[in-house]
Amino acid sequence: TSPLYGHRNVYFRDTGGTVLYTNKPWEGRPTADPETCLSPHDLWSAMEATGVPFLTVPHHPTAIPHPLNLGVYNPTYDRLYEVYSSWGSSEYYGDFPRGVSDRWRRHDFRDAVSRGLRFGVIASSDGHDGHPGNAQGMQEKHHHIFHFCGSGRAAVLAPELTRHDVFDALHARRCYATTGPPILLDVRIGDATMGSEVRPFSGRRRPVLDVTCSGTNGLDHIRIMKNARVADTIPCHGEHEAALQWEDPAYSKEEPASYYVRVVQVDRESAWSSPIWVGC
Repeated sequence: TSPLYGHRNVYFRDTGGTVLYTNKPWEGRPTADPETCLSPHDLWSAMEATGVPFLTVPHHPTAIPHPLNLGVYNPTYDRLYEVYSSWGSSEYYGDFPRGVSDRWRRHDFRDAVSRGLRFGVIASSDGHDGHPGNAQGMQEKHHHIFHFCGSGRAAVLAPELTRHDVFDALHARRCYATTGPPILLDVRIGDATMGSEVRPFSGRRRPVLDVTCSGTNGLDHIRIMKNARVADTIPCHGEHEAALQWEDPAYSKEEPASYYVRVVQVDRESAWSSPIWVGC
């Protein structure tokens, strides 16, 4: 937790990891003094020394107390971005729910994607109350962050429900985020799953997104995002399931592109896919 670099959670593939305090001396509150605090590079070095595979996931990246420094990025370990938690949405500045916590501009997921940073997405609870993915709330601390949207959850595309398979899916960015409800979402370009990097399309071929979704309530719309901008919004008219193909009409093989999808239900609950990058 660093007000200079942001807050990263460390995920280990196996036991045997270690804990690293944010300051050089093991005392005091996290500081923005670069002479006193450790950097993410120090974190990664310390984690590497354990020999245990790991991920570092930026946590509530736009929150005022310790926003993510997008200028410090390691593609080997910074594989995922927490787009949602009990602190609210970090997809873009002003996204719902508003007023949950103070936010910085230019630290959100769209900013990261527009910079070319290759993050997949997850969501979390951050309830501090022993109920992962289903925060119950605590009156004595952070009571203001528990709001009508509740906790976020991460969904992974894994062959088995084991620690290693789940970790490997997270590392491969074969995952997506929801605001809590178990919305089913799959986004592919050909055989490429979400989180993939694929070569440019040749000739007159264009990327075609295959999107399937099953909601826990009626679906309001599906938003197609290209290079962190809204490329199309497809209404769903309250249907509980959707299956569509979307071909990029403006694709150019000379320019790399990224695509992700956000699904919004009529009750405003949402799901976000990890991007697929074309033209690595």
